Amino acid sequence: MKQCLLIFAALAAAFVSMPGQGQSYANGVYLTFENDTGYTVNELYMSPHRSERWGPDLLGDTTLDDGESTTVWADSIVSEPYDVKVVYSDGTEHVFDETDFNPTKVDRVWITSTNYGYVVFHWHNG
Repeated sequence: MKQCLLIFAALAAAFVSMPGQGQSYANGVYLTFENDTGYTVNELYMSPHRSERWGPDLLGDTTLDDGESTTVWADSIVSEPYDVKVVYSDGTEHVFDETDFNPTKVDRVWITSTNYGYVVFHWHNG
């Protein structure tokens, strides 16, 4: 019985100490991404700022309509600034680079469109 309680306590401690969204899970992170631009997002990419190549499309086969949010898994993430690229359903792109965006330190990201047509990238430190 004592051994069973010790195992249960160890499992409970492991569950409570698991990182939340935006925290690293063996070289990857979960991020909640929200689209508030007025347009449908077809593709979402991230890569370290120092890289010349984009990572895989984080949305996969899905799209993200205006006002929707989804949780994405980003693999092989390191703690450093990242750039983000968004591709809309009409093929236009927005690239957000040279920011202090570090996906290992945030839990939510979103893009918005201003009244003047500018698209702004935001994030919440978790």
